[in-house]
Amino acid sequence: MGDANITPDQMSGTAGGVGSIMSLIGSMRSADSASTAGSSARAAADYEAAQIEQNAGQAQAAAQREATIERRKTALLISRGLAVAAAGGGATTDPTVSRLLEDIAAEGDYRSGVAIYQGEEKARLQRMQAEGRRMEGANAEGMGESRASAYRMAGFGAALQGASSLYTKYGGGGPKKAAGVSTEWADYYDQPGQGYR
Repeated sequence: MGDANITPDQMSGTAGGVGSIMSLIGSMRSADSASTAGSSARAAADYEAAQIEQNAGQAQAAAQREATIERRKTALLISRGLAVAAAGGGATTDPTVSRLLEDIAAEGDYRSGVAIYQGEEKARLQRMQAEGRRMEGANAEGMGESRASAYRMAGFGAALQGASSLYTKYGGGGPKKAAGVSTEWADYYDQPGQGYR
């Protein structure tokens, strides 16, 4: 029955040691969780940024299609203008007809350019948004790593404190002078508060 010889102080010390180990394990798991959460947040932000960039590319493609449609409309309007002028007995060299056709061409160029500009601007804003999401993801990952480091430090700190407590209780502090017992260094010590001889 070896258990009968365990004192309450020994039980307390053993529980303190186990508590320190459990605290360290808990801190390491919290650190792993914080690191994983940060990495997951970055991966999600990178994925979202890639989707936004894909949308930016589609916005540019849509703008190009819109510009092509505007150019086609302009070409049809010019062709119709020429046909109407010819049917009315006018010539393409007539200054009024020439001016109208030039106005139609200029309007078509303007509308085509506006379509491209709007698509480019939308794509630019989406790319900026994607870059912002990537920065948020990188920050989240950095914060996760910082939290993980803090958890690890706290865990090691708790473990060292527990080890220090056990050392002090069960083996630390050096030899002590008991009544009538001489120790190696205590022989040189007079009375408490008087210092060394």
